[in-house]
Amino acid sequence: QEYITVLEKKDIIPCFNTVNLPFFVRKMKDYGIRPLPVMAAANKMGFFVSPSLHEFENTLKTEDVRLVVMSSLASGQLSPIDAYEYIGSLSNVEAITFGASTKDHVYQNINAINKSVNWGTFI
Repeated sequence: QEYITVLEKKDIIPCFNTVNLPFFVRKMKDYGIRPLPVMAAANKMGFFVSPSLHEFENTLKTEDVRLVVMSSLASGQLSPIDAYEYIGSLSNVEAITFGASTKDHVYQNINAINKSVNWGTFI
């Protein structure tokens, strides 16, 4: 809690990363820490999603979560449009990260996000 207070006094938004979103959310509630942005894997294949895709999706539906998405493309196993249509169906998504190896890949991802995620135009 003290760590969060120090960062916020400096106008820094704390963000956490977890491999197990349901566990992380439960622990933050147990510690009395309000929802802060948390990065976790999110993709329709369940790639790197722990403990299971079902528990992950249930946590998003039932808990106050501020999700920053990573691994949305399941390490290249999903096309951008497939990946972001799924992400667009989730609740509580605040941001999306993605890796790209070319300028064209960046544009493909941005266009797919703009078509699939309902939060206005990304870029």
